Amino acid sequence: MSRWSIVIPCLLAATPLRAQGPLSPDELVKPHLTALIAVINSGDSTQARAFVGEHLAPRFRDAMPMEAHLRALAHWQRDWQGAQVRGTDEERPNERTVGLAAQGRRGRLVVGYDATPPHLITGLRLQPEEAPLGEGVSSPAVLEQRLDSLARADLF
Repeated sequence: MSRWSIVIPCLLAATPLRAQGPLSPDELVKPHLTALIAVINSGDSTQARAFVGEHLAPRFRDAMPMEAHLRALAHWQRDWQGAQVRGTDEERPNERTVGLAAQGRRGRLVVGYDATPPHLITGLRLQPEEAPLGEGVSSPAVLEQRLDSLARADLF
């Protein structure tokens, strides 16, 4: 038996592994994002406590008491229950921005994560978005009032 009869099958077996390449940022944090959205939609404090223990990096988890994490998640559960993901984007390395929609509002969930496996969450920030232009304007008079208030504040 020649040495090539052993080497070639080994190379062929390794080729699919090499061809896959590194995971995308979405795939790295997907288990943690899926768990977070499930916690928000559950409204369950026991599930929230388990999420903090399993999905937050120790330096983030230990930066504040467990009760502070649970209060923040309870607030999100109340205000964002029924959340659906509208998309994700990477604005910075090791950070995903997730577009959310729930209860007639939209927001941006910014999720920091460790660069090394298992890519635990290192930070969370939920920012409600302003209504897009044209939404939430019930009449031309309301639009005029908004424009006037922006002009008075030197924002227009």
